[in-house]
Amino acid sequence: MLDNIRDLWPKLWPYISDDTRFWVGTRLGRFLADADHAQAALARQLIDLAQGGSHLPGAVKVSEMAEVIEELMDVHLAMNNFYNEPRVARRLAELVGQHGSVPADLVRQYVKTVVTVFLANGNGAVFAADPIHLDLIGRFDPQQASLALRSFANAEI
Repeated sequence: MLDNIRDLWPKLWPYISDDTRFWVGTRLGRFLADADHAQAALARQLIDLAQGGSHLPGAVKVSEMAEVIEELMDVHLAMNNFYNEPRVARRLAELVGQHGSVPADLVRQYVKTVVTVFLANGNGAVFAADPIHLDLIGRFDPQQASLALRSFANAEI
């Protein structure tokens, strides 16, 4: 039965209203708050299947996005970044959503990380991740773009 749901869910997602999509994300937040790990895992699977990361509740989104931003930088600096970076970059793009929605607390870290990984780490560009990085940069809002332009004065970048 779960296999049928997993198969149908991504096909039905485009026909579900935004209110219902946010309700699914809110349910995930409630399962996490209640420490109902089994239900939370299933709810997360459904959101991942539909690439509905932009419909996560604020607290869940901040937590997951902070983890993925940190993981992207760690993977980028690791020896096997050519293999692992595209997967993590795709996950970040999914969480950010089409409109570049980043919680205010994470904006600086997000912009710094995206600019850093886009510029490569001295061992060459990750060609499979470059389109994802460019897409993330293209989603920057005016504040994020301003931070990105000024980041070139940052010695770390």
